[in-house]
Amino acid sequence: MTPPSPAERPSARSRVLAAVVAAVLGVVFAAVGTVAHQITVSVWGITVYIGLFISLAAVAAVALACRLLLQGRLPSVLLAAGVIGTIGLFSVESAGGSVLIPAGVAGQVWVIGPTLLTAIVAVWPRVPAASSTSAARTSARSGAGS
Repeated sequence: MTPPSPAERPSARSRVLAAVVAAVLGVVFAAVGTVAHQITVSVWGITVYIGLFISLAAVAAVALACRLLLQGRLPSVLLAAGVIGTIGLFSVESAGGSVLIPAGVAGQVWVIGPTLLTAIVAVWPRVPAASSTSAARTSARSGAGS
């Protein structure tokens, strides 16, 4: 994959803005997910942590979107830092004695899940797009064998 030409690259100001927005999104998604991860639904007597599933899916979606749509790793790393920092902040006891992430299965999954998701997405290597010449060679080989 060839790097974009200087005319196609985003400006430094837009890259910094994208990184700041990614960090803010990380904080917002972690804060909303921290509150929502405890929502449960009882289905035929079985407790389902629907809030946990939705919160994990939302964090995974915003992390993937950030990694796929924005150039470079900085926005993804700052998104991960915002998620991890916010969840870490909410997992400790406050001055009043309350904890937003209780020590239970759902709480443990909420602390570990988004941390792993955002970290993996941030460090995952960029997969180069298939070039038109390799696609043409593949179609020529499949047509030649018929």
